[in-house]
Amino acid sequence: MGSEKYRYRFLLPALCHLSAEEAPRKILISEGVPALLCEYYQQKWEIFSTEQDLAAERKYEVQLSLQSCCGVFLNLVVTEPSLVCQESCFVSLLKLLMQSLPEKLLREGQLVLVANLSTLGLMMSRLLASSPVVQESFSQDFFLAVIKFLSHSHVLSCEPDEEKQHIALSDGYAQAWADISELWFLGVQAFSACLPLLPWLCTLVLTSGWLQGILSLLDKASPESVDFQLVPVLQALLTQLAQISAPCRELIQHHGGIEKANIYGMAALEQCLSEMA
Repeated sequence: MGSEKYRYRFLLPALCHLSAEEAPRKILISEGVPALLCEYYQQKWEIFSTEQDLAAERKYEVQLSLQSCCGVFLNLVVTEPSLVCQESCFVSLLKLLMQSLPEKLLREGQLVLVANLSTLGLMMSRLLASSPVVQESFSQDFFLAVIKFLSHSHVLSCEPDEEKQHIALSDGYAQAWADISELWFLGVQAFSACLPLLPWLCTLVLTSGWLQGILSLLDKASPESVDFQLVPVLQALLTQLAQISAPCRELIQHHGGIEKANIYGMAALEQCLSEMA
């Protein structure tokens, strides 16, 4: 195929498209493409993470290749969950994601890559929750890094002519939101789905301050300012935390959880808190 640049521009985007459609996806799976793509991803990751003197343009191309690989993997995770549970290459991929994500959060300018790694890792963790790799010590570092990514997206902002603060995107996220918003929303949903499978995540949510941050945002912001897409994903997260963890539930109730749920139209959360009061 020639140069790596050629392969990135033409092969990976095609795989993204083909893996989203049932018939060609079945062919890709039958030909062993997922395992080959896992090997390719690992090779690219080694180049990206170890070659410090890599030219900026070359490093950017490798980063784009990694992101495109994540897109193919996400298509497979969503459409072929049984494949992820059966093929050992996905366990190896998840281990690599878990070990590499915390490092990436320490670098600037990698938010799109972080979004891809976080969301893909969460989606795979949901399917592979019983796998030993999810119970390894480094998995907690991964989930803490994910929480950092998910929790730093929204902040309180107050315009001079407004009486009450509103929820806005933080500066770094605002610049990349067009590229990462779908991944962020999917990531929060996947994290919520992981909570009943990995109950110890509730402790990380508490110790990280993420739950306190969400409640503070909802306390201080004008309800009218909250994006309509934000409410259902936050409701799902808060409801799972309230159902699974007594400390989380007590904190939510301490912040006027039932009243807050009523104000924001979170019927499932309101019902959960009322039944468990």
